[in-house]
Amino acid sequence: MLLYQIGSSFVILGLFPLLFGRGLYALLGEQDVTNTRSYCFGAAASWALFQLLAVPFILLKASLTALTAAYLTLMLALFLYSVIRCRWLKTLFRRPKTCSRWDRVLLILLLLTVLAMLLLIVRYQHLDDDDARFVVTAVDAIHTDTLLRVNPATGDMIDAWAGELLRDIVSPWSIFQAFLSKITCWHPAILIHTVHPPALFLFLVFILWEMSAHLIGEEIRYRSLFCILFMLILTFAGFNSWSAEGFTLLRIWQGKAVIAAIGIPYLTLVLINTYQGLSRGRFVELLTASVALCLPSNMGILMALMLIFSFGLVYGISKKSWKTALFLWLAMFPAFLYTGISLLL
Repeated sequence: MLLYQIGSSFVILGLFPLLFGRGLYALLGEQDVTNTRSYCFGAAASWALFQLLAVPFILLKASLTALTAAYLTLMLALFLYSVIRCRWLKTLFRRPKTCSRWDRVLLILLLLTVLAMLLLIVRYQHLDDDDARFVVTAVDAIHTDTLLRVNPATGDMIDAWAGELLRDIVSPWSIFQAFLSKITCWHPAILIHTVHPPALFLFLVFILWEMSAHLIGEEIRYRSLFCILFMLILTFAGFNSWSAEGFTLLRIWQGKAVIAAIGIPYLTLVLINTYQGLSRGRFVELLTASVALCLPSNMGILMALMLIFSFGLVYGISKKSWKTALFLWLAMFPAFLYTGISLLL
C-alpha cells in the first residue's frame, strides 16, 4: 500500500502535470517549451479543469466518486487526444543545453537548497491556524462520499449551504484535496500537511525559474542564484503566519496561502508572457490561469479580476490597441461567473 501511495502521489502531483502541460501546448501548436513551463501550465490546467467540473457537481449534490470518475476520464481523454493528434512524446526528452562549470555548481546548489526547503516544510513547519475546518471538510467528503454536504463544526448532514460553506462552493479547494486523498489512498490530514505541500512548493520553484528568465536573463548561473536567494529570504523572513513567507512555509496547503504563494506569481508570469507576444496559446494560458485561481480561494477570484483588468488597461495604453485589451478582458469571464454564482446562493 505504501508503495502505491508514494507512486500514485508522484504520478498525480509530479509526472502527470508535466505530461499534461506538454500535451496541451502541443494542441495549441507550441512545441518549443521548457519542461518547467510545461509543468506549470499542466498543474494550472488540472486545477482549472477540476474547478469547472466541481462547482456544477457540488450544486447538483453529486458524490465525490462521480466527480473523481468524471475528472479522471476527462483528463485522460485530453491527454490521449494530444498524444494521438500531435505525437509530441518524442520531443519530451531533449538534450540539455551545454553548461559551464559554474552553471553546474550553482544548479547543484539550487537543488540542495530546494531539498532543504522541502525537508523544512514537511518535517519542521506546520500550522493549522484558523483553517483546520478545511481538513475536516476533506475528511467528511471521503467518509460520506459527498461534496460539501456535512457541517464541519457538528458533523451533521445538511440540506442547504450556509456560512463559510457558501464560499467553498465556488472555491472547492478542500474537495480537490479530498479527490487527491481518494486516488492516492493517503489520509486527508497526511496528504494535506505532508504530501501536497512539497508539490506546491516545487510548483512555486518552477514559476520562479521561468520568471527569472524575464527578470535577469537566460544565463543558468544567474537564474539559479535568483531562486536560491528567494528561498533564503523565505527561510529568514517567516516572522508571522500572515506574511508572504509564512504563507509559503507554514500554510502553503491552505487555499488563500496557495493564492499568495503560487496563484499570483503564476498569473503574473502568464501576463508577462502575454505582453511579450499575444497568440492563441497565450490567451488560452491566461484563461486557464484565471479559472485556476478560482479553485483555492475566493480571494483568487478577486485577484484574477484585478490583475487581468489592470493588465488589459496597461496593454491597451502601451500598445495602443484597445481592441486587444477588450479581448484580454474576456479572460475575466470565469471570475465574474463564479462571483455571480456566489451572490445568487
